[in-house]
Amino acid sequence: MNININDYIKLVHHIAHKYRWAGATHEELVSAGIEGLVEAKERYDADRGTKYITYAHWWVRAYIQKAVNSHIKNNHKSLNQEDGLGRQGIDKVASEYEADTESIMAPYIERLLAALAPSERVIISKRFDLKSPVPSKREEVLEEARSELSALKL
Repeated sequence: MNININDYIKLVHHIAHKYRWAGATHEELVSAGIEGLVEAKERYDADRGTKYITYAHWWVRAYIQKAVNSHIKNNHKSLNQEDGLGRQGIDKVASEYEADTESIMAPYIERLLAALAPSERVIISKRFDLKSPVPSKREEVLEEARSELSALKL
């Protein structure tokens, strides 16, 4: 039986499209799928009673899944091994992201806090561990009392 691989490229694209969630490029997935088509062509035996497209579908999917697993494994490994620190590398990236987010959001947060009543400002600031840009009178009095007490305890 003479099988032309070009007739089944659409099948490869269809299966590769189902794995777009994995983060691998479409070209990588299609390339792996074509390898699966070649494997299917080499191994296909019409005497077994299966259609070629059924057999090819299985091999294409297997090769694409193999490519997806390889892609995920490589990306996961690089994230965990960043700076050779393992989990500390992930924590470092997360802390940098949080610092960037805080610097971007600071003006908006300050504006929102300034619009609140003093009692609400204190509650929100304490709840989210924020530094209130406009301290309330009560906060100022408490801070002065704390500083005077700490000066007396010398």
